[in-house]
Amino acid sequence: MTTPLEKRSVFVSYARHDLNQVQPLVVALEQRGFDVWWDQKIYTGRWDEKLDAWLDRVDCVIAFLTENAVLSRHVLVEVRRAREQGKLVPLRIGDFRVPHAFDAEICLIQTYTFQAAISVVEAEGFEQVCRACGAADEDAPRPADQWREVADHLGHLSKAQQSHVLVAFAIAVAVLEHTPLAQIQLAANDLSRLLWSAVSEQAEANTDRGRDDASLLRWQNSLTPRSERLNAIGAEVYQEPHQRLKIDQDCCRFKDPDRASALLLYVWQELDQLQQPLIEWFDHLADTARPDTRMRLGLALGRVAQATFPSVFDRILRRWALDEHQTRREVADIALSVASVAAGAGDAIKRIIDDWSRNTNSPRSMRAAIELSCGYTGMRIPRLSIETLKTVTRGGGRDLELVTLLKTATRQLLLTAVEADDSTLFDLPQLIEDLAAWVENSSGKSSKIPRTGDVDRLPMFLFLTTIEDLPLRKPDGVAGMLSLADIVADDRTQRSFVRVLSSALRDPGSGEIESREHARTILRRWVEDQRVQKHDPDPVLALGRALLVHSADVRDKDRIVFLLRTAYSPEQLGLG
Repeated sequence: MTTPLEKRSVFVSYARHDLNQVQPLVVALEQRGFDVWWDQKIYTGRWDEKLDAWLDRVDCVIAFLTENAVLSRHVLVEVRRAREQGKLVPLRIGDFRVPHAFDAEICLIQTYTFQAAISVVEAEGFEQVCRACGAADEDAPRPADQWREVADHLGHLSKAQQSHVLVAFAIAVAVLEHTPLAQIQLAANDLSRLLWSAVSEQAEANTDRGRDDASLLRWQNSLTPRSERLNAIGAEVYQEPHQRLKIDQDCCRFKDPDRASALLLYVWQELDQLQQPLIEWFDHLADTARPDTRMRLGLALGRVAQATFPSVFDRILRRWALDEHQTRREVADIALSVASVAAGAGDAIKRIIDDWSRNTNSPRSMRAAIELSCGYTGMRIPRLSIETLKTVTRGGGRDLELVTLLKTATRQLLLTAVEADDSTLFDLPQLIEDLAAWVENSSGKSSKIPRTGDVDRLPMFLFLTTIEDLPLRKPDGVAGMLSLADIVADDRTQRSFVRVLSSALRDPGSGEIESREHARTILRRWVEDQRVQKHDPDPVLALGRALLVHSADVRDKDRIVFLLRTAYSPEQLGLG
């Protein structure tokens, strides 16, 4: 039963940079009778504890999503918790691309889009928000009206000339939205051939109506102008600068931001005769596409899997996760991480990975468990990476060359994230904090990893392997905390980072895990990179100062000064 409007409580999640934009909404909600809570009401005590308490207590959470908000880790955490509790109302402010991590959270949830912040408090827009907050517990992940719109739209396309071409184009835009139009068109051409072949075979297999159906499915080979194709599927072209060339290029998206997820889910569930050609097309994309396209493919499959996990996993993701082709495994990892946002799918994924991690008779299963736990899926599901790796090491994977697998998995994750145009699915700060906690909890134990040394050093090894390819600064246009500069600028992440790195510099290592030498090599590389690149402010200098502050004794300080002596004087390091 819905609480009366005047008694409902609302939490407003937003980025600090948007304080002035969100303030009119807070005032309007309070005047309407809502009990509004936001961080400006914190006067004393720990803000994080009070935020957690209010997030759990309120009836509804409004996510004020702007370009600033979708780059905020704190807003993402709040959005995730609100979705898990079924009380999220996303407001999208302005025309910008939503990063993958946020898209995974808000897809299949009714999102309210406004061109500017002031539009939210105008009559029509504000009534929408009030209705959403007044009946948040009745919101459905897939609104019925949107489902009907997609069905009517595809029904219209099926009656159009060259319908298989238009349907393929619509699906390609849904999967590859926000990529260059030329790239989308090439993918659509491949899919249209597969759709035409599948529908033709079905028509010819029908002995009673085969000829009639086949004649209806013969399309004229006329050229359709681009503008007509875009109008037919409800899409538009917009300009976006090329990440490397810095030249504007034509990209494509649906006019309705929620159309892509609804269309893909409708096609998969309702047009089941198209599943096999779609699967063949997905296979082709996973094998041949660029990293950014594979990222979008994984996101699209994850969206569908949120609502219908068993069929997507059984027909695609299980096969890809166990495949010999690394690119397919990467896409499966992204898709499973997005699917895990849905509570039921998340629980199923944890059980699957646990089963695989215990299957010592199947090298592929154990490899998949390790890669998924060290990858995007492990970033999404709390404690998954640590628990899975502990299970694998207890079981012993001698034939798997365990350490090499761990190293490859974590390194590939970072490289793929940096290469793609959006890296918000890779939660590097969370991984660093988890590994820091594991390092501290492992001290004093004596169990062994075959041929590699002390199992206590496994989290240390994973940490050093993860950061060894970390750039000083991430490339322009890449979102997420994926550089040394990002890490040292964030107080909480810096503390965990410095804690583990300091421990590594003190640890001589054993067997194949030589912690101290590994850490020294990484620091020397960063010093040399800074000498060449000359970043300002200097992230290596900031890290060096933090390491010295965290030093346990004079020996620790001398060791750090010795490593940094070629680039920085004691005065620069803050030693007087």
